[in-house]
Formats: sequence, structure tokens, C-alpha cells
Amino acid sequence: METAFAFDSRTEVLKVTLVGRVDSAPLLVLMGTLRRLGEQLRPRAVVYDCSAIESVDFDSSFVTSLAGLRPVFESDVLGVILAPHEYIFGIARMYQGMTAGKRPNVHVVKSWPEVLNALGLSAPPRYADVPVA
Repeated sequence: METAFAFDSRTEVLKVTLVGRVDSAPLLVLMGTLRRLGEQLRPRAVVYDCSAIESVDFDSSFVTSLAGLRPVFESDVLGVILAPHEYIFGIARMYQGMTAGKRPNVHVVKSWPEVLNALGLSAPPRYADVPVA
């Protein structure tokens, strides 16, 4: 799995793009990276762009364990999962349902207009790449 990070300082939106084949180990590493970025950037919202995911290699028990972990961001940080492909959308909705009590601000959408709506924006953020070591 490849990841890319971008941030719009005006709207305080962090975008995380996931690319390729996704399995459990890189997702756990990603959580640590997001914790560091959260402390550094203090986003008000995070968009998880899953539109370039080609396949996933984990089962529902991993989603259950992921949902049980300590949230990466505070509960007031809006999380928007862009999942245009049906299989990713289903996994994201399962995660959303399992985390509703801990992460009430998670939204799962299928399109960029829905992302903007969830963020309360009329125009797309102007992202700048965020280098991650």
C-alpha cells in the first residue's frame, strides 16, 4: 500500500490517499503516522481517499479489532472516508457502525461532491503535499 498526505492550512483539512493493495500491517503503521501528523498539523477534518485502492487483504475480524483501538484523532475531528467502490464502501460502513460511539464524526461517502458537503465546503481545498519520513 502506498500513501500520500496533503494539507490545506486554510480549511484545516488533511487528505490521506491510499493506493494499491491494502492489508492490515500497513494500516496499523498508518495509524501511527496519522497520530504524528495530527499533533503537527491539528486538522479539523481528515479525508481518507480510498478511490485508488485496488484490493484489500484482511477480513472482518481485522475491521473489528481496528474499530476497538484508541481513536487516532479527538472526537471533534471530522473523518470523511471516500469509498467509491462497493467493496471498500461496505468495509468503511462496517467500520463506521462499529465506531459510532467512539468516533461519532465519521462519514462514509462515494463521491467528491459528497466529501465537500460533509466538510461544509463549497470549493475543494487547496492541498499542499505533506512529506512524511
